[in-house]
Amino acid sequence: MNNKKFLHRDILPELRKQLDTPYVVILIGSRRTGKTTLLKILMEEPTVRENRLYFDLENPLYRQNFHQLDYDRIARQLLQALPKPDRRGYIFLDEIQYLENSASLLKYMFDHYPQLKFIVSGSSSLRIKSLFSDSMMGRKRVVRLYPLNFREFLRFKQKEELLRLIQNMDVFSHQFTPPELLPSHRQELLTELLDFLRFGGYPETTLLKQDEERIQSLYEIYTSYIQKDIAFLFSIEHVEKFNKLVQILAAQIGNLVNMVELTNTVGLARSTIERYTFILESTFVLRFLLPHYSNIRKELSKMPKVFFEDVGLCNAVRGRFLLAPEDAFIGQLAENFVLNELEKRYRFQIKFWRNKNKQEVDFVLFEGGETIPVEVKFQAQRRFRIPMGLKSFIRAYHPRRALVITRDYSEVAQWNNTEIIFMPIYLI
Repeated sequence: MNNKKFLHRDILPELRKQLDTPYVVILIGSRRTGKTTLLKILMEEPTVRENRLYFDLENPLYRQNFHQLDYDRIARQLLQALPKPDRRGYIFLDEIQYLENSASLLKYMFDHYPQLKFIVSGSSSLRIKSLFSDSMMGRKRVVRLYPLNFREFLRFKQKEELLRLIQNMDVFSHQFTPPELLPSHRQELLTELLDFLRFGGYPETTLLKQDEERIQSLYEIYTSYIQKDIAFLFSIEHVEKFNKLVQILAAQIGNLVNMVELTNTVGLARSTIERYTFILESTFVLRFLLPHYSNIRKELSKMPKVFFEDVGLCNAVRGRFLLAPEDAFIGQLAENFVLNELEKRYRFQIKFWRNKNKQEVDFVLFEGGETIPVEVKFQAQRRFRIPMGLKSFIRAYHPRRALVITRDYSEVAQWNNTEIIFMPIYLI
């Protein structure tokens, strides 16, 4: 695959800046999000390409290079292997979750061999959790890579005109007002958005032209995940029931997760269900969103909601890619999409809200002392209408502003001293 197609991943400038720092750079994210490609792009940077080494640690032959207990010997061997041993060398370690002693090795190299700069990738936070421990404090910079956001998706599909229309929009800027787009552009953006809801944002899937190829790509990504991460790294005892659990969770994205119900439906002990869901979250397949309550004890005791990191993978697990307008599941995918975009493009703390009367707000964003409720209403809307759950939240918390994410409806209004921005989903 041509690396030039990946030159404009939004994360790339941040990674380039890290090349000039002394820290170990840890690039984490799910399989097939483009970590290897980004590493290889960094390897071609002018300051790097003349003195670097790359090791794919999925290959057991390369893992042997780092399994020695004598770290000084490893360092000497790396320095000797570099084209210019007397200059700063860049060591790229791909899929570091396969290396058992990664934290102790990288800590030792950082402390004793500052002329060796390590850039590593990993697709399982559970397997490399030692890299996030106190022993690595002050020695690392962690960068998270997600599947493509919607703007990157348009770029990969060469929809440059559409990308230009929304590229610099930031709904959370204090002067934001929904733009006046031509009806034809709005329809094209919505068409691309619906395509994203079907196939998601994995780079290799997005670059394929035919629907059948994209579907096959997503099935292959999930199969690879089961074979490499689950079977090899975690030794799952009940692979069929693990798959059944993932299928159940895929069907209820955006809904509350009841562990007791999952235990009864899947036929596994609760401790096993909890272990499996922890693995799924640690390997960046899905995430659990916690509720917001003013009482922290209540917050920790209430059920979370489940979402997939990529809506295309969710559809692959469900085995369904056709999205009819009347299909209720399209609203769940839209809600999942909005959460993913908020996480990919912004730095909010995100929760959801549900009161005793079961009135809900899909997402509550926290940043800089401000609280912003966000409600997703993907059905067709032609007039100003505030969801009841959002009204309840505004009465209880009096936020300065709120968002209603719509299918294609724009308006800015005031209600109960709160500015409410109705905004089409493709602008998030």
